[in-house]
Amino acid sequence: MRKVEIIFVVALIALIVIVVFVGRGREEVKGDAPSFTLTGTDGDDFSLSDFRGKVVVLDLMATWCGPCILEIPHLKEVQQHYGDDVIILSISVGGDSNQELKNFKVVHGATWRFAVDTDDVIIKYSAFQIPKLVIIDESGNIRFAREGTISSSELIEKIDVLL
Repeated sequence: MRKVEIIFVVALIALIVIVVFVGRGREEVKGDAPSFTLTGTDGDDFSLSDFRGKVVVLDLMATWCGPCILEIPHLKEVQQHYGDDVIILSISVGGDSNQELKNFKVVHGATWRFAVDTDDVIIKYSAFQIPKLVIIDESGNIRFAREGTISSSELIEKIDVLL
């Protein structure tokens, strides 16, 4: 019985450490944003370069990811705040089908572009943890990246510096 208690305590401590790490997120800043071309849930192809001249918020996510779902209202606030001045792209890197992603978009009332990762975006952007948000400036440079969740106010603060 003592062995079971020790295993339980160790597992509980490991879980707490994981939750604390995920909640804090990890920030990074890099140079050029890797290019990609995808097909949106609407059937239209797009490339990152199509949005040159605009600030892009790249949301690497999955429909089954709890923190990714919690981030949707924050992205809605960002979209309402900036309108067409900022492009939001949500890319599913979690094995979702196009139909699952379409349904997710409708259920959560998201109106920006969604696509399934078919161009190794997960690798190109080193998305070791989701959600991962990347802010790309008008020149195509990564100006901010974070694994884990971020509030709309902090996201707006990061974008304001670029506009």
